[in-house]
Amino acid sequence: MKIVLIQPPSGTPSLKVPPLGLGYITAVLKRNHIEAKIVDLSVENIDLSTYLSLEKPEIIGISSIATNARRALEIARTSKSILPTSFVVMGGPYPSMMRDLLVTRTGKLMRLLWARRNSPFLSSLNGYRMERV
Repeated sequence: MKIVLIQPPSGTPSLKVPPLGLGYITAVLKRNHIEAKIVDLSVENIDLSTYLSLEKPEIIGISSIATNARRALEIARTSKSILPTSFVVMGGPYPSMMRDLLVTRTGKLMRLLWARRNSPFLSSLNGYRMERV
């Protein structure tokens, strides 16, 4: 299983915050023998569409705060259009606060994780694995 975790740009060019939450999640995934990579779009100059097409992750996780929420949703939609069978997950402070609004706006586009801890992501992966078997 291959997972890509994406940190969208913050929306404020001068605000470059390391994706610590994604780092913690990646550490938990690797400890459980799951391949995971982080893409920090605040500092990495890559074409995300090309990257996803080459990597072909089964799961795409997107972290979101209030200042990058629109960009995070664009990334989710782009991810689904490039890899329609991928499992797209959004987590972080913004989905935690705005769950109902995001569910209304996105429908079945992605799964939302509203707890800001590593274990809900790992639990969701275990459920994902069981559904795929």
